[in-house]
Amino acid sequence: MFNLNSLFDLDVLFQTYAQLLYLVRYRYLRLGFYITHVDYYHYMVQDAKYDLAYQLISDILSQQDILLSVKSGYGSIAEARVDEGLPFRIKDKWATIGGEDRPWHIHLNMDEVIEARFVKEPKSNGKQSYSIRFFDSKGNLLMRANFTKMYDGNGNLLKERLAIFDRIYIKYGSKELLSLRR
Repeated sequence: MFNLNSLFDLDVLFQTYAQLLYLVRYRYLRLGFYITHVDYYHYMVQDAKYDLAYQLISDILSQQDILLSVKSGYGSIAEARVDEGLPFRIKDKWATIGGEDRPWHIHLNMDEVIEARFVKEPKSNGKQSYSIRFFDSKGNLLMRANFTKMYDGNGNLLKERLAIFDRIYIKYGSKELLSLRR
């Protein structure tokens, strides 16, 4: 038997999905970010309090030449290069970058991640480093996304690489400090 109510529910679901696809495609592709079908799905099912952090981390992971650093409280630092198509999801309060089936993965307690900072700082060799850093409420560094390969062989800053960092910075309001809680 045909049920009119279930048809209406499906129609609303498809309309909502189509509107979300349009919005995400327009916002991300206009800025040059690569978004997959999986990203749309995860965007739709995330807890709203993590939306901003999810979007920022997704934008970072969609770039090439990113080195993630995670600092432990015991004096060690783990570093991992981001590969194309790296899985990323947030389930409950836990974000997982990478996958259990990969050589490495990172878990972040998103209840602890409260702010991001866009950092440009001089290095000892006269060049500048570029990173986006994630902090907890006590100011402890939880994770850092380093933008690598910013200079050519002659030590000249690559404008294309700088444009990627700047595009993300502008997208999130051109503020050095970004509160990830709304």
